[in-house]
Amino acid sequence: MPVFVAALAIQTGEPLDFSRDVRPILARHCLVCHGPDSSGRKSDLRLDDPHSALALRDDGPAIVAGRPELSQLIARVGSPDPDERMPPDDRPAVSAAELAILTRWIDEGAKYGNHWSWEPIAAPAVPPIADGNWCRKQLDAFVLAALEKRGIAPAEEADRATLLRRLSFDLIGLPPSADEVAAFAADTRPEAYEEAVERLLASEHFGERWGRHWLDLVRYAETYGHEFDYSIDHAWRYRDYVIRAFNTDVPYDRLVQEHVAGDLLSAPRIDPATGLDESPLATGFWCLTQGTHGPVDVRQDELDRIDNQIDVFSRAFLGTTMACARCHDHKFDPIPSSDYYALVGTLRSSRRHMTYLDPGGQLELRRAEILEQRRQLEAQLSLDRPAELAAPSAGDAAIEEFAQAIPAGWSTTGQAFARSASELSQIGRAADGVLLKSPSGVASSESVAPAMQGTLRSADFRIDCERIVIRACGTGCRVQATIDGYSLHQQNPVLFEHVFASCESPDTWTDLNLDVSRYQGEQAYLEFIDDGPGWIMIDSVRRETGATSAASATGPARTPLVELSPGVATDLASRLDQVVEPASIGAPLRAQGLLEGTASDEPVLNRGNHRTPGVTTPRAAIASVPVGDLPTTGSGRLALAMNITSSASPLLARVMANRIWQHLIGVGLAATSDDLGSMGTPPGNPALLERLAAEFQSDWSVKNLVRQIVLSSTYRMSSRVSDPRAEEIDPLNEIPHRGRLRRLDAECIRDAILVDAGTLDPAVGGPPVAIHLTDSMQGRGRPANSGPLDGDRRRSIYLEVRRNFPAQLLAVFDQPIPTTTVGRRNESNVPAQYLALANDPFVRAQAAAWGAALAGDPARPSERVGRMIRSALSRDGNLNERSAMMAVLNGRNADPAAWQELALALFNAKEFVLLP
Repeated sequence: MPVFVAALAIQTGEPLDFSRDVRPILARHCLVCHGPDSSGRKSDLRLDDPHSALALRDDGPAIVAGRPELSQLIARVGSPDPDERMPPDDRPAVSAAELAILTRWIDEGAKYGNHWSWEPIAAPAVPPIADGNWCRKQLDAFVLAALEKRGIAPAEEADRATLLRRLSFDLIGLPPSADEVAAFAADTRPEAYEEAVERLLASEHFGERWGRHWLDLVRYAETYGHEFDYSIDHAWRYRDYVIRAFNTDVPYDRLVQEHVAGDLLSAPRIDPATGLDESPLATGFWCLTQGTHGPVDVRQDELDRIDNQIDVFSRAFLGTTMACARCHDHKFDPIPSSDYYALVGTLRSSRRHMTYLDPGGQLELRRAEILEQRRQLEAQLSLDRPAELAAPSAGDAAIEEFAQAIPAGWSTTGQAFARSASELSQIGRAADGVLLKSPSGVASSESVAPAMQGTLRSADFRIDCERIVIRACGTGCRVQATIDGYSLHQQNPVLFEHVFASCESPDTWTDLNLDVSRYQGEQAYLEFIDDGPGWIMIDSVRRETGATSAASATGPARTPLVELSPGVATDLASRLDQVVEPASIGAPLRAQGLLEGTASDEPVLNRGNHRTPGVTTPRAAIASVPVGDLPTTGSGRLALAMNITSSASPLLARVMANRIWQHLIGVGLAATSDDLGSMGTPPGNPALLERLAAEFQSDWSVKNLVRQIVLSSTYRMSSRVSDPRAEEIDPLNEIPHRGRLRRLDAECIRDAILVDAGTLDPAVGGPPVAIHLTDSMQGRGRPANSGPLDGDRRRSIYLEVRRNFPAQLLAVFDQPIPTTTVGRRNESNVPAQYLALANDPFVRAQAAAWGAALAGDPARPSERVGRMIRSALSRDGNLNERSAMMAVLNGRNADPAAWQELALALFNAKEFVLLP
């Protein structure tokens, strides 16, 4: 496409554009050796930098503006001598067309410019056109101007049945019913089309269709992959969050802010149906990485996870590939390694956790009520705290001795733990019902109610000891050291068996020993987890090294409340039981998410090796990608979220506007939708992309941009060729001059089969349906139980997404492997797809269900056949089609097997899986 556009510019005499026409050629052939990466640069020459390219050199300047015959660039890339010709033989040679473009560019003055995607967004004026009658929307003028320049006429409008089928699949991912098609075809009012658009935009299924596009970007999966494919617990809550967000048309800038730093936004976004603050749910996308259990090098494992997070973040939101800057400066774009490691610092300063969701804030309200009722009970008492048992002198070995309930640098989530000394209770209950005095100078989850849940986390520390010893008491709780962010020891403890412990000592202090000797020098933090009816108190945390442990003083953690008479004690115990009654509390909902950790900067790792650290990079150092500066306090995620969504950022709106166009037209204005950098394909109609990006940035409404595109004449064009010259001038339909024939996504095909069979359950949201296992789906991590063959009749977006055991029918139709961002799916056409549509047990079962319903239908066979065609293809069948289907029946009008054959034939029709 770039060479085509540049060649056209040469023919028409238009000046060449460096970013659109020249930079892609340099990136393809030259910038590996003569680009931004200083470590691999040859001859100290940068061809992407005018100061270097135009500088005087011993063998002459690489470029002499206006004089291609004196430019070494032209001499070397066009040299007939293989020893002189650049690039070397192991790289693709510069073509004659590309050489002509470089020559013309230098002859015009070798004018450089910033890369197009990093220029500020500026909405261009609507171009003049000769025939304004064709245009319904301003975007049509940009398309028509490009067509008129090439002497091409746009295709005619598609017929109404085709338009409604296209609209329905594009907007909600489901076919229109036969009745909807008939009513739309009969309604010739000009506003009928607009009404259909509004109906589909308002459908609750809109979020399912567009949410599935989004899940491709964030590599959504519900398992970690690797050997045992362990579950990512509660991942589906993120999926449902995405569906709700697209249904309610959450402004896109807010959606991105929630993804990057939803836990830090000051203004909550409350879902009216559930009362949940939606914002923290979005941070779950960071947690959808693959996971290796039992890594030998836990620091390397952490860096691999973060690398995937950065890759997904940069490609999904910014259309920029930053991952290659892990080992060296970017070869093609001006992204140095220091920028990459600034993001590493941001993510290492954040922590993955299981969020405690509080619908309607009811748990917080109940917590406040319980604390107030406890205060009123305790106000009746005049109690002296029991004498504290002296801990051994810790000196420098102390990590924390709890002068505060939540020490500086520590944090708590959920409702269980006391958040200040004033919340520490004075009284508790023993298992036998005896009232006890509770100690002070502790961290405690006993102080509210045992049924409350929560987690207490320490500040980060560097492991410089063999053991971490925790003096604690309690029951039903656990303690763990999280090392370099690694969390899969909860699923498989191999190599991490000794970094977690259970606390089961409700009456006396005990030492919990965590053996961290294997992880000297690694970064860690402690987690004290109360996820059930138990509780825990922590008195001290210290380091120990040596063969024997200096045991803490032991003894009762709480002492009997002997000051009260038996009757008063019994009454007080009864009243306390009423206050903390578990049935009155309820449990939080759970979801994966991110929260703030201990802020720290990271060094640049030479060649990406954590054993060879270089210069430390502050988290405020991201400068080359135009997202602004990050602060040096906190993780930096909040500032990162605000900067990339600011009006000054040119990337976010361009990337999403390009993707929305792609999903509706079939290919993006810039075809490489995940990479708008130097190695990506520049837009064939840059003015149109600029216009769409500017309009999208004005309100950040996905639905408004979708509405604008589908109401346009461009969207409504037929895929049939009406101008034979158009196919010669634009054979790939890149302008476009007609509608693009597209194959349906895998999920649309499966969902359409359920619709036609009359079995689809249209319910929205909820836990995933377990994957149906076939005999061929074998291997480690294979689930113990198979899900139903029909997927519980749910839409495909609700099928469990297992990395090692994908749904086979969806995989054969190119559902992407959830590894990294996939903004544009493959659209293959292979025999295996039609073998699946003929033989897959799910397809055959749905064909049988459809056949059984038709066999029992009292209507005439010809009427039933006509309805089948209208249901499957959204049009009336022609005489030949109906005759062929009647011949298959051959009088077997009440035979379900005969109708099943017809259903399978329709499922295998090309027209069933194609969107004209």
